[in-house]
Amino acid sequence: MRSLRGVLEGRPRTAKKRWYSPIETPGDTLAVIRDIAIGFLVVAGLEAVLSFSLFGPVAVSAAVFAVLALLFLGFRSRAAAIGLLVFSVLACVEAVNPAGPASSGNALIALLLVLGGARAVCATFKYWTLLAQGSDGGPA
Repeated sequence: MRSLRGVLEGRPRTAKKRWYSPIETPGDTLAVIRDIAIGFLVVAGLEAVLSFSLFGPVAVSAAVFAVLALLFLGFRSRAAAIGLLVFSVLACVEAVNPAGPASSGNALIALLLVLGGARAVCATFKYWTLLAQGSDGGPA
């Protein structure tokens, strides 16, 4: 009788499961990197639209997220992943601080950004580790 893990290994992971499942192969890392970069680009686009009414820190934040997400997606850059995490933490602190200039009460969205940034750091470091080991994605 096959184990549950053996049955599930044959199926491709859904986009939802990529956010919390273990990263084991280079294909997993590339899928996670793509999903997270697209998520950050969507956030940057929403912030850019919002910046038309609230110019200032929101426009700068949108530009930073967009540039870092494009670098992260294009080059799978560890530095861009760490930058996304750092700016996500700053956005979370800014959203939680009631006296902040752009306090909008979107602490949940900011927390999701932090989780996405942490996942981005994990995925890029795992990608470059697997690449250095010469992993082809097969079982070890």
